[in-house]
Amino acid sequence: NGVGNSIALASNLLERTTAPAIDGFLATLRGTPRQMAQGESLANAYGVIQGVGTGARDGIDALLNDVVFHGVGSEFATQKRAIPGLLGYAIRTPFRILNGTDVFFKTMLGSGELNRLAYRQAALEGLKGNARIARIQQLTAAPSEEMLKTMGNVMREYSYQDKLTGFLGSVERALNADDPAAVLAKWIVPFFRTPVNI
Repeated sequence: NGVGNSIALASNLLERTTAPAIDGFLATLRGTPRQMAQGESLANAYGVIQGVGTGARDGIDALLNDVVFHGVGSEFATQKRAIPGLLGYAIRTPFRILNGTDVFFKTMLGSGELNRLAYRQAALEGLKGNARIARIQQLTAAPSEEMLKTMGNVMREYSYQDKLTGFLGSVERALNADDPAAVLAKWIVPFFRTPVNI
């Protein structure tokens, strides 16, 4: 899980590095305004680095306290515990390790994306120097709904947890149903969403 998340994070950083250059080339070719700002990749990398501490804290919290991370900010919820007590806690250890790792990487990805989006908006508004820095800080402190939605999408995409739709979504819902057949199927196919998204 850690290896897969590391590869996804590296992929995110690489994509964020090349995308503004391609956008600039296409804008010049078409004679249209740029939609991305030079420097977004550095803003993204800076945000990822900023997210390391928070990601580590949130990941350890998820690992130790049996919480499930839903995606944006600090949206945690207590996981449904089929087996209560110390025995259930011990049985859930592999899941808690996977979840804690996902939380760590999702938090870094989200921090990077939020910083990148704030940088883009401030740059496209034509702000420079201290005015740009102040605007970035304002946007990251109080992001728009659209920024939060984009951030959540990136967190899910790069942790291979995009919501499945169509036929595959129907299969996933059937596997997660609360009936005896679904419980049996979960023993045969314990992981579905992540492998399908990969």
